[in-house]
Amino acid sequence: ADWLEAVAFAWLAKQCLNQQTANLPAVTGATGRRILGAIYQH
Repeated sequence: ADWLEAVAFAWLAKQCLNQQTANLPAVTGATGRRILGAIYQH
């Protein structure tokens, strides 16, 4: 469903804005928790 993708991206944006980690190292294979993405203003 399209709404699910929209909610997922909204959650990722919220995590980024609040400088909260958003990945799961056990699932992604990352070495630690990370802030995903970036928001650029022009």
